[in-house]
Amino acid sequence: MIEFFDYQCMYCSKIAPVVKELQKANPNVKFIFKETPIFANRWEASKYAADMGNWIFQQKGSDAYEQYHNAIFATRKDEGNLTKADVDTAAKSVGVDTAKMNLDNSFMQNFKLFSELGFQGTPALIVMPTENANKDNVKVINGFDPQGLKNAIADLTAKTK
Repeated sequence: MIEFFDYQCMYCSKIAPVVKELQKANPNVKFIFKETPIFANRWEASKYAADMGNWIFQQKGSDAYEQYHNAIFATRKDEGNLTKADVDTAAKSVGVDTAKMNLDNSFMQNFKLFSELGFQGTPALIVMPTENANKDNVKVINGFDPQGLKNAIADLTAKTK
């Protein structure tokens, strides 16, 4: 499952607990999170949180990244309410020195892919097998559709057993 998201997106915030629940229930499904701060021009913390997330992944790996990711969404702050201080608190909770963060805009590659796939808003989710993906076994969920996401993962895992 690939999710394009923005930490300031209210629907991303609403689907985050569903994704977390699905991760626990489906340990054989790989979850990939693509930082896509579509609200960066409106809210600076959107870009800052994306940069921080990518930097944490590069420095500390996927476990620390996932903890950070979940900590940001656990603030329940979206639509411009997330602050740099909130981001720093989440980052420090996984043991990083935020003063050393490199703002490299690495999320721009995610934007390119997001656009090439025709997405215009977040969350944008893709559920697909890791091998032999085709139009019949790839499901795209545009927007907030928790049941659609659950069904797509259930269908895929049933087919790969």
